[in-house]
Amino acid sequence: MKRNENKKGGFYMEEIKVRCIAEDYGNRTLYKNIESEDVYAEVDGRLYTISNEGEPISRLGDDLKVTMVI
Repeated sequence: MKRNENKKGGFYMEEIKVRCIAEDYGNRTLYKNIESEDVYAEVDGRLYTISNEGEPISRLGDDLKVTMVI
């Protein structure tokens, strides 16, 4: 797998592309991975995986590059 340098001088191993799809009842912006169709919630500027009920579970890692697409 190709390693790419990120803005902080570290490296990321994988990139995902996400699209903004909605805002939930807690005013969190929701994003959908355009390839896997996984949905993530934005909390304090970071993306989290979510439960079936829409609650944030775990933060996506710092070694993951997230690209927002239209």
